[in-house]
Amino acid sequence: MINQLLDLSKLESGALQLQFRQGDVVPYLRYLAESFQTYANSRNLSLRFHTSLESLVMDYDPEQLKQVVTNLISNAVKFTPSGGEVTVRTSRK
Repeated sequence: MINQLLDLSKLESGALQLQFRQGDVVPYLRYLAESFQTYANSRNLSLRFHTSLESLVMDYDPEQLKQVVTNLISNAVKFTPSGGEVTVRTSRK
């Protein structure tokens, strides 16, 4: 948590250097979501990944994206009542 606050402070001050790479972000997001499957199952939750995209090639920083997405999914799983469903959706608008 402290590292995340420090990263946020660096980002706001312009000191955080993002390490962009170009690639298909859809399989990466699927991988991140699926890495929570066991945790979701242990909490009696359905975790789904849904996308209308075959692929989405873009520039992104894998570590920073991982930090954001895993935080969102972790909180969703933690705070969804037993028997509920967590869906990760990707789309292009």
